[in-house]
Amino acid sequence: MVIAKKDFWEHLKFDNENKADLKIKINLDNNQLDKLKAGYIPDDISSRYLAYFENETLFIHSIMGGDCYYELKFDIKSNSLCCNKIIKYIRFRPNESIEQETSFIKSFLNYNLNIKTLD
Repeated sequence: MVIAKKDFWEHLKFDNENKADLKIKINLDNNQLDKLKAGYIPDDISSRYLAYFENETLFIHSIMGGDCYYELKFDIKSNSLCCNKIIKYIRFRPNESIEQETSFIKSFLNYNLNIKTLD
């Protein structure tokens, strides 16, 4: 299995001026954490997103423009293996409710990384 790394892509960028913290709790088990650490390398551009895990954070980017949409911060040192903070880059889906944001993130984890979250 190939593990996605940030340096696979040269076009990744961050809009550090326009971001917000979201409080969403996502719990994982050890098998799910292993899948998360592998990240997501899309087969083609129809996938729309790519993801890589670095420094206890899952970064989700646009495959086309390279913009970072989310940073999911995980506490993997404790036994709980949970995401307790998400940084959202405002330019991506700026008017979404917290429920819509949560739904998108869980769908991404489920379909792209094959992780069903433990809520």
